[in-house]
Amino acid sequence: MFQLLILPVCHIVIRVVSFLLYKLLKIKIRTTRNVGIFTREAENNYRFLQDFLTSSDRVINEVRPFAITNSGHQEFREEVGRCDAAILYHSKRRGRVNITDVTDALYNEELEQLSRQLGKSNVIVVADHLESSSPEGKKRILQNQPRIQEMTSDLFLFSERDNNERKLQDHMNTNLQNILSVINQDFRIFIDSQRGCGIPILTPLFVNVLRIFAFLLEYIIR
Repeated sequence: MFQLLILPVCHIVIRVVSFLLYKLLKIKIRTTRNVGIFTREAENNYRFLQDFLTSSDRVINEVRPFAITNSGHQEFREEVGRCDAAILYHSKRRGRVNITDVTDALYNEELEQLSRQLGKSNVIVVADHLESSSPEGKKRILQNQPRIQEMTSDLFLFSERDNNERKLQDHMNTNLQNILSVINQDFRIFIDSQRGCGIPILTPLFVNVLRIFAFLLEYIIR
């Protein structure tokens, strides 16, 4: 109950302090993350994921779906640059789980780019509409497509049964919460002083005090 009350207050305080610090000292505070969903699938396939992340507004600022095409490599790289974390979404409705490492893999280049640009810990792969989302099925995919494990934080599976009984499936809810945990694990309150003059002695002191304040807020928000 205490956390439910304190979180909105913290966010209001952060917004007010952020505005004043930027206006007076050019110190920026950013407390949220932009999450991209990168895929070749139709948006209705992953809307459940988008809706879940959008409603989880404690740390996530914006959910940015991006349609991958064979000719949009530059646009893809630019969009990755606008994100702090990424989900690579694939549906077996295309016929196979051919994400990477296999014949006719769909996401070899994209997976490498996401990992290189955002870091392994900030990239997730989601495989949807499978016959089974069991640990054995996940193990088989990772054995056949090892680059998923090498370049991403984790692989999450959703089965046809999960999709047909979405609200009743404990497995799906657990998976969604785990995806959110991965996104939040590298959450930081970013503080950056862009002013090199004005108050040369006090500005670094203020920045250090703010970093301590940010650490305490991260603890409360988590």
